[in-house]
Amino acid sequence: MRDFPLKRRFASLTLAYNQEDYIEYCLKGLAHSVGALFVMFSERPWTTYNPSARKEFHQVDNTRHILNRLQAELPHLRTIAGEWHCEEDMRNRGLAAARESGFEFLLIVDADEFYHDNDLARIQEFLVNTPEHDSGWCRMRVPFKYCDYVADEKDHYLPVVVRTREGVKFMNRRIPDGRRVRLPADLVCFNLGFILPDDRMYQKMRTYGHAHEVVEGWFEEKWLSWTPNAKDLHPREPHRWPCVRRHDPRDYPEILRGHPLLRMYTEEMK
Repeated sequence: MRDFPLKRRFASLTLAYNQEDYIEYCLKGLAHSVGALFVMFSERPWTTYNPSARKEFHQVDNTRHILNRLQAELPHLRTIAGEWHCEEDMRNRGLAAARESGFEFLLIVDADEFYHDNDLARIQEFLVNTPEHDSGWCRMRVPFKYCDYVADEKDHYLPVVVRTREGVKFMNRRIPDGRRVRLPADLVCFNLGFILPDDRMYQKMRTYGHAHEVVEGWFEEKWLSWTPNAKDLHPREPHRWPCVRRHDPRDYPEILRGHPLLRMYTEEMK
């Protein structure tokens, strides 16, 4: 397995509330790129975005068991368990842990996000070589419903790496303060958060950091009733995803090849 020379300067941060679908693949895909894998684990959802979330969803999935099993395989996996009321508090706890451990940079990688190996190395090198910036923002690719369709905006960027220096912190969910830079446009983060079974998607819409902004009826009208011709698919701002477009499943990062959800959720198997 390839070993990136910058790994001693980088850690990664992954949030883990009911993330059994992808978290094992995510962490294994990151393991050779960073010196520590910080996982913020909670068995209870946030309350800021849906005050009734902890009453609605009190069943835990297999995330804890997956993390316990991975500990032997990934000795640099560091799980921090707790309860948080909002996303930025959870992330700032992980940022503080990375800073206290001596890491200069923190990759922000949610449990359903993936990169090609070479892209991770390029992201690391880019921020190291631009010391005037506090965070790097990457293009997002969002498959929708099936792995051979995507619904993302072609010019949508989110922060994927942040410097751990004093004064930098997460201000609004995953958005850090400080000076930001867009990473080269050919670098892509694959967000698999919209390839999920129906029950998992419903739970996501009721517990994630935008739960209070989801358009009423989105789950029934846009998710359950989806067809390739459906329009205005974004759960918060429908016009942002006006339609889906075809995508070659062979383009997915190497670590995802063989993932059961990607085998299951293809247009040909509907």
